[in-house]
Amino acid sequence: SIVKNHYDSLLWLKFDKGYFNFECDIYLCGLYLWSDDSPAANVNEVDLFNILSHDISHFNQYGSVLLAGDWNCRVGNKPDFVVCDRYVNNIDYEEYVPDAPLCRASQDPLCNARGVKMLDLCKCTNMRIANGLLGSDNSI
Repeated sequence: SIVKNHYDSLLWLKFDKGYFNFECDIYLCGLYLWSDDSPAANVNEVDLFNILSHDISHFNQYGSVLLAGDWNCRVGNKPDFVVCDRYVNNIDYEEYVPDAPLCRASQDPLCNARGVKMLDLCKCTNMRIANGLLGSDNSI
């Protein structure tokens, strides 16, 4: 079912665990972010990354979250995880789980401002970029 739609750019779908026989509900965001040089990018004066961050936090409470679509971002080989992250005794909550390094092998070495926002979103939400990480993508 469709559970949320932001500006026809972020469309959230719910895959019900009972219907699909999953362990938990899955929330999939199909997204399209216009490139910076597109006139459509300036139609709505909103930060879709901020909206996406709030939605991820919300839907993570109810199930697993997946994002798929065209981000129009360039992230190069920059990490999508917190580098040198670790648990610190007497400071962190016991439930804190540090980011695990998963290095991607992107064939595009460039990174742009929107890519930096995407990487920050990944670090804040513990999401990972699959391009350059899965299957034959990870071999250069």
